Formats: sequence, structure tokens, C-alpha cells
Amino acid sequence: ILPWGQDECIMKVINYWGNQKSGSNPNYLSGYGPRGLTIDNDGFLWVGIWDTSTYFKIDSQGNFISNFSTEKNPKNTSGSYGMVAGKNNIVWSNEPYKGLVEINTLNNNYVRYNSSLFGCSPNDDCFYVIAVDAQGNVLMTNWVSGLLQKFDINTHLPSYFPVTSGAGARRTLRGLTVDKHGNAWTTTWTTGI
Repeated sequence: ILPWGQDECIMKVINYWGNQKSGSNPNYLSGYGPRGLTIDNDGFLWVGIWDTSTYFKIDSQGNFISNFSTEKNPKNTSGSYGMVAGKNNIVWSNEPYKGLVEINTLNNNYVRYNSSLFGCSPNDDCFYVIAVDAQGNVLMTNWVSGLLQKFDINTHLPSYFPVTSGAGARRTLRGLTVDKHGNAWTTTWTTGI
């Protein structure tokens, strides 16, 4: 293992969120910090903060371009868990207890599709991993119900695909990716792919 700072795979470390206990960074937001992460079509890094529903747009040099929150009182809320770049200057974020967020990367305007649209109650931790298919539709694993969810970007409606065992029991879904042919691949909690 190379000493810290000598690993050629690490290009830059951005210490923005600080240390909660020492309060060493006045920009520190709360306890859990960044979870969602993606790079948009213009090369900007987007970071979603779990416990404040705050989103940051950062350039390739580590400069903070903008930030906003999807909550009026962004303290101790469940925010971004995963993010993915979509088509037409859109970034998507799943907020497990609240729904799916569509962010316009040009002006930071956003739309939240509430969790009830996906058949989840506000107390359900529904969404886990997020991906986009070749048409720009959003796919998410719902690890509570064992459903693979597809959100159609044209109709703004979801469809559901249960992932079951040979005996019909639903699986707890975790990882997700989509191949170039549009096939969705998901991992389950204990049984594989």
C-alpha cells in the first residue's frame, strides 16, 4: 500500500464536509454527509447529501459552482442516496423515504416524484440503487419489496418488475446496472445476480 498522498489513482480530495465532533469546518452540514455522486453531461460533479437533501455542483478543479436543497428545513432529513446522469442536462437522485428527484443541471430547477407514486409509504426506505437505460428511463431497486422499478421519462409513470426466487419469494435487491442492450442486472441481498 502506498503512503497517503502518493497513490496516483487519487487525483484530488475535497474536504468540504469537515469533522462533526471538532466543528473544524464551518461548511459542515450534518452527520452523514455525501452519498449520491455522478458526473453530468458537461463534466460537472454532482454530490447529493444524505441527511440534508442538499445538492452540490462542483467543477473539475474542485470549485463549488452552486448548491441547493430540496427541503425548506434541510436538517436531518433523508436525502440523496444515489445519483445518475440522464439525458438532456438532467441528473436523477433517489431519496429513499421521499421519492425520485429530477434536477436540471443548467438552472438547478428540480421536480420530486413522491414515493407514493412508486407505491411506497413515507416511512418506507424504498429506493436503493439507481441507473439509467439507453432511452434515458430511470431504473431503481426497491430493496424493501423486491421490485425493480422503471420510471418512464416521457409519461412520468413507473412500472414494476418483481424479482423472485424459483419458489416465488421476492428478493431483497441491492446492486443495479443496465447493459448496452437494455438488460437490467441486479444483485440480491444473499442469493446472487
